[in-house]
Amino acid sequence: MRVLLSLFMLLSVVFAEAQELALFNKDGNWGYINREGKVVADNFEKAKQFNDDAAGVMKDGKWGFINRAGDMIIEPQFDNARDFHAGIALIHQDGEWKYINKQGKILDHFPTKDKVYGFTDNGRAILRDGDKIGIMDTEGNIIVEPQYQEIKAYKHGYAKVKNDNKWGYIDESGKVVVDIEYIDLGRMRNGVVWGMKKKKEYGVIKNNKFVVLDGVTDMLNFDENGIAPAKKKKKVGHVNGDGEWITEPKYKAVKGFYDGIAPVREKKTWGYIDMDENWVIKPKYKDAEIFSADGLAPVKEKKQWGFINKNDEEIIPMKYDITAGDIGGLFAQAFANEERQTKGFVNGLARVKTKKGWAFIDTQGNVLGNQWYKNLELFK
Repeated sequence: MRVLLSLFMLLSVVFAEAQELALFNKDGNWGYINREGKVVADNFEKAKQFNDDAAGVMKDGKWGFINRAGDMIIEPQFDNARDFHAGIALIHQDGEWKYINKQGKILDHFPTKDKVYGFTDNGRAILRDGDKIGIMDTEGNIIVEPQYQEIKAYKHGYAKVKNDNKWGYIDESGKVVVDIEYIDLGRMRNGVVWGMKKKKEYGVIKNNKFVVLDGVTDMLNFDENGIAPAKKKKKVGHVNGDGEWITEPKYKAVKGFYDGIAPVREKKTWGYIDMDENWVIKPKYKDAEIFSADGLAPVKEKKQWGFINKNDEEIIPMKYDITAGDIGGLFAQAFANEERQTKGFVNGLARVKTKKGWAFIDTQGNVLGNQWYKNLELFK
């Protein structure tokens, strides 16, 4: 019996530390809820989303960190704090930025520089030496000697680098995988990225080979399926990583494919097509988003959003606002959100808004925990 009890307690701790949590603000109280809608930790003056299984929280004007079980792992003592990545966070104390580990220990094994930069999840951080930038790892080893004009943070295993005002890409070892010769580059994913070599000359780069897309005047990033929206003669379609048109550039706007279906706009209304460009749902909506794994998609009639299934049946009434995600600009709004599903359902829950505030609903439209919040972030 004692062994079973110990095993149960151990499993409970593991589950608590593995759970996804959503950051909320209700009546000035910051805290976190789990997917059952239960409060795991709260009563913070300020708080941040979880990353690397830790979250920054403020009490009595100082920042500390909690784990996913809601336990304080580093007591509030810092003037400022950044997120943990690869087990290391930047904190501000005694007038300077320092690195710490998850035990709160100051780490001083890094090369001494005037300015420090936070790590990314793959354990890489920018290292500046004068006006040149390189990269180091969490052990303080220099992976890339300072030699670049600019380096963007790693994403999907690649970092965009700049020299002589031209861009290229390096991998996690520092090897150049896209030559530094482009005016602009998108975000590389699965070895594919869009690039602009000359002004308004867009193309696809795969295996470090540039394939020009004739007449294309703008593009967005490739998604996890290797498909990207592209604009030609003021009309939009989709291209693949070989630079081939998956759907012809004949639509006013498009968004990404999921499960073989994509929202597209023809004239002033949105509908859904398959990859053979057959209408799955004919244009009728003021706006529409991609379908989720739950088989539902957010659609807009007049000023509010609801959710339909692939048979165009209204499952959840049109009475909500939905999160704007991270898309910006008129061109970007015509395309898919690169990071899949910040709008609509994610693992059975969707974030919605009414006059009551923000809440999560399930696929039947039930409000999680019957609670509404002033601010509510996605589960992470």
